Amino acid sequence: MERHQKKLQDKLFLYIILNKDDSCNNYIAKNWSNLTVVNDRCDFWQNAPCPTL
Repeated sequence: MERHQKKLQDKLFLYIILNKDDSCNNYIAKNWSNLTVVNDRCDFWQNAPCPTL
C-alpha cells in the first residue's frame, strides 16, 4: 500500500474549491500527509458564471 501511495502522491495534487467540510483535515491530511493540496477560497467567485436575470 505504501509503495502505491507514494507513487500517487508524487504524481497528483488535490485542488479544493470552497472547502465545505472537514474531510481534508480529518482524513486526507492525516492519511496522505505528502499530498500537495491547494485550497482555493477566492477564485471560484471570480470565475463562476453569473446567472442572467
